[in-house]
Amino acid sequence: RGVAYGTSSNPTSGISIGSGTGSFSSSISGLTPGTLYYARAYATNSVGTNYGPQVSFTTQNFTPPSVSTSSTTNIERTTATFNGNVSSTGGQNVSAGFQVSTNSSFSGASSVTSTNSMGTGNFSYNYSGLTGSTLYYVRTWATNNGGTTYGSSTSFYTDHTITYSANANGSISGSTTQVIDHNGTTSAVTAVPASGYHFLRWSDNSTSNPRTDASVTSSFSRSATFEVNSLEFTSQPVNTIAGQGISFVVRIRDSYSNTMTNSDREITVALASNPAGGTLAGTLTATSVNGVATFSLPYIQKTGAYTVTVSATGLTSATSSSFTIIPAALSYFTVDNVTTPHEAGQFTSPRVTAYDIYNNVKTNYTGTVTFSSNNVSVNPAKATVLPVAYTFTSSDNGIKTFTNQVNLKQYGTGYYVRVNDGAAQGEQINIQVTSAPLNYYTIKANSNYLTHPADNNVLAGTAFSVTAYLYDEFGNLKLDYTGGLVVTFTTNAIPSPLGNPAVLPSAASRTFTNGVCTISGFTFYNAQETPTITIVESLTGSAGTTPAITVWPEVLANFLVKEEPVQNHGIGGVRVISNESFSVKVTARD
Repeated sequence: RGVAYGTSSNPTSGISIGSGTGSFSSSISGLTPGTLYYARAYATNSVGTNYGPQVSFTTQNFTPPSVSTSSTTNIERTTATFNGNVSSTGGQNVSAGFQVSTNSSFSGASSVTSTNSMGTGNFSYNYSGLTGSTLYYVRTWATNNGGTTYGSSTSFYTDHTITYSANANGSISGSTTQVIDHNGTTSAVTAVPASGYHFLRWSDNSTSNPRTDASVTSSFSRSATFEVNSLEFTSQPVNTIAGQGISFVVRIRDSYSNTMTNSDREITVALASNPAGGTLAGTLTATSVNGVATFSLPYIQKTGAYTVTVSATGLTSATSSSFTIIPAALSYFTVDNVTTPHEAGQFTSPRVTAYDIYNNVKTNYTGTVTFSSNNVSVNPAKATVLPVAYTFTSSDNGIKTFTNQVNLKQYGTGYYVRVNDGAAQGEQINIQVTSAPLNYYTIKANSNYLTHPADNNVLAGTAFSVTAYLYDEFGNLKLDYTGGLVVTFTTNAIPSPLGNPAVLPSAASRTFTNGVCTISGFTFYNAQETPTITIVESLTGSAGTTPAITVWPEVLANFLVKEEPVQNHGIGGVRVISNESFSVKVTARD
C-alpha cells in the first residue's frame, strides 16, 4: 500500500507506506512551494493494484531567504572568523551558517551552523582546525521553509610560517621563526659566518644578506650555507732557473671573489704535482697582510714541470698552474754509450749529456764541444777516429748521440773519450779495446850464439827457435788471443858448401799464448848468406817474414890453402915457376 502523487492527474508513482489493513499515512518533503499536486492511495496484492479516489492540494508559497558572504576576519594559522548577512528572511525565521572547503566547488565541504533562528542582520562563526598556509573557500547559507540559499564564495589564506636556520659554520641573527599574513613581509634576518668562513647562499639560492621576504604566499624554510674562505693565486709562478727563487702572490677570498681583508693567516706552500721528484726548499711560509701574501724565496733545484699548492688553517687550499724549472749554469758533461770492451776498428756511438750545477740535464745547452782520447793507434796510417767539433742545438735538449762516430784502434784498457767546450768537460773512462782479427805476423829468429846474442843471429849447424807474434791490421799485438793455429814455414836459406840443407819444423798446430808462440827445430848450415824465414797461417793466410838472419860459422875446423891466383903452365897439377913469387889464399873453415 502507499500513496501515488505528482503534478499530473492520476499519478502512478509515489511512496510505499507499509502493508495490511487500516489507515496509513506519511510525511513528505521536497515539494515545490505554491504548486498544485494530485494524490491517490493504492493497494497491491497478488491479483493487482487498485487506486483510491484522487485528491488534490496546493503547497504554500514560501519565499527562500536572501544571504551574502562577508570577508573572513581574524585569520591565523589554524583559526579564522567567518562573516555573513541575512538581508531577507522570506517572512520566516531562518537558520544560517557557513560552508568551508579547500576547493571552489565546495565538494566535500565542512558546514557549520551559526544560528538556528534569526531575522535579518549579520552573523559570524569562529572556526578552528584550519591548516596553516592553505587556501580556503567560504560561503554562507540560510534556510527557511522556502528552501536554502547560498551566498557568494570568498577565499582566504591561513597565515604562513617562515623558518630561517643556519647550516654548519655559521648562525642566524634575527627572528628564526616568523608567522606572516598572506602577502606579508618578514622581518630582516642575517646569516653570520663563523671565523674563517663566509656566507655563501640561502637554500633558495638567494645571496641577499641580510634578507627579508616580501609578498609571502606560502610557508617555507630557508637555511643559510657557509663556505670556508679559500686561497687564490693572483700571480702565478713562472718558469724559473733551478735554484733561484720562485715568485707568486696569493690572496684569501670568498666565493664571490671578495678579498677577505679580515682573515689574515700564515700560508704554507708545498709541491703539488712533482713528476720530476724535486724538492721545494727555501722560505715556505708567508703571512698575509689584508688578505694578500707574497712569496719570492721558495726554490727547486731539479728541472721539470711542477705545480705548487698553498694552504692555511681553516682555508681551502689552491693549486697553481704548471711552471717549469729550467737548467742552471753549465757544470759538466758525461760521456757514455761507448761500447766496452769493443774490437779495435769497430765504430761505436758515444752519447754526450750536458749538466748544470744541480746535476740536471742542461736541456737548453747550445755550446760547441770537441773530442779527444788517449787511445792513439800504433799505426799512424790508421789513426783513431773521433767526431768533429759539434755545436748543440735547442732540439738536442742537452743530449747528443754521435752514431758510429768513434773508432778506437789501440788495444788495451784504461782509455777515455773526452769532450770539452772550454768551460766544462766530461769523459767516459776505463774503456777496453780488444784486438781486431788476425792480420799479419812478425817473426824473429832467437839467437843461439853467445858471442852474438841479438835476435836474428844464429850459429851454423846449431838448432835455434823462432818466436812468432800475431797482429791485427792496426798493429796491435793480439794479446787477447790464446789458442792453436796451424802454421807452415818456408825459407830462402841454401845448403852449406858441403851440401847441408836448412832444417825447418813440419807444418803443425802451434799454441799461441797471448798472441805469441816460440817454435823450435830450425837449423841453418850456410854461413855465407843472410836468409829469412816466412811463416804462413793456413786458416786465414796471414803471413810474416823475419828480418835477414845472420848465420855465424861453427868453431874452426880446418884451413883451405890454395895458390892465388892459380898458375897453370900446361903441366898437370899446380905448377909455379921457380924463383918467381906467387900467392896463396888461406881460408879458415868450420
